Amino acid sequence: MRLTLKLFVSCLLSLIGFCSGLHLPRFFQDGMILQASGQRSIRTIWGFLDGLRSNVTLMGRCQLQNGDSFQVQEVFEPESDYEFWFNTNIVEGTKCDFTIFQEGVNESLSLLEVTFGDVWICSGQSNMGWAMRGIFNLEEELARLAQNFPNFRFITVAKMANETVQDDLMMDDDEVNVWSSTSVLDEKKVRAFSSVCILTASYMAEVLGKNKTFGLIQSAWAGTRIESWYTNFPNCDIEDNIDENKPWFSNRYLYNAMIHPLTKMDIKGALWYQGEANAWWKKDDYGCNFPSLIESWRNIWSESTKTSSKFPFGFMQLGTQKKVNRNQLFPEMRWHQTGNFGYVPNDLMQVQPTFKRP
Repeated sequence: MRLTLKLFVSCLLSLIGFCSGLHLPRFFQDGMILQASGQRSIRTIWGFLDGLRSNVTLMGRCQLQNGDSFQVQEVFEPESDYEFWFNTNIVEGTKCDFTIFQEGVNESLSLLEVTFGDVWICSGQSNMGWAMRGIFNLEEELARLAQNFPNFRFITVAKMANETVQDDLMMDDDEVNVWSSTSVLDEKKVRAFSSVCILTASYMAEVLGKNKTFGLIQSAWAGTRIESWYTNFPNCDIEDNIDENKPWFSNRYLYNAMIHPLTKMDIKGALWYQGEANAWWKKDDYGCNFPSLIESWRNIWSESTKTSSKFPFGFMQLGTQKKVNRNQLFPEMRWHQTGNFGYVPNDLMQVQPTFKRP
């Protein structure tokens, strides 16, 4: 059996016979939201084998919203020594405590108080990153969220960039943000979270039901361009751009570090608010870049998981900057944000626009 150097060293340090052969991605934490299904099995829990190729077992104790309980047991037989995953078919609102065992390993992993709902990726630049603490009616919205939407959970991905694709977030475990809720106990976290992301989710919950479960993942970086956020440019004539001094401006670098680590878990959809940085940077390419980003994300998620290849992708258009915008940059960007059609859905962009709560 082949062991990685990291695993081999950890085994040597543990002469009592324990050898840890697997771990979960850093954003997999107690209290998180996983994508619900109810109609078919989808990929929910996955992780790394760390070089130890042996069967992995998932045991779960779950409770439906009506109080009925059931158990989950799945066995994964790895074909390599790199990763493991489990497909589950669990309906929205179900809460589970999971334990993960691996043959030949004395200890287990636990993932507790997990709720199944709809997982949304919220990405873009400062527009998406604009925190709740910056809105005019903050106190009113904090009270509304805490009272009406008890099943919201959210987490913020730290800012990072890399030249190569990453399968996990690049940070120490003690630097990873935790999943938080809209309760008054987590008010400090709510104040720091994306206002567009959480208020859009609240708008959807107003329509779909206030008890609906949402898992919101904010992965945004102020001032960044669209070229940094996706990896495949098959339809657009895009010159490669690498900025060693400001790597967050380099093509693909933010996708590699802040989006790709999320693509191995099923999601419901994505929300996007970006474009201002591209108004001053190759704005005429945006009409090709934006539809290509949407297509790229949909393809990657659907190939890696059971996520639909047509998953909902909502976007917010740039607002007016001044009463008279002499340079016409933002009006032109709003046009490009529709794939140069002027409206959506269209033949190029089968998406539905979503707007910020008034």
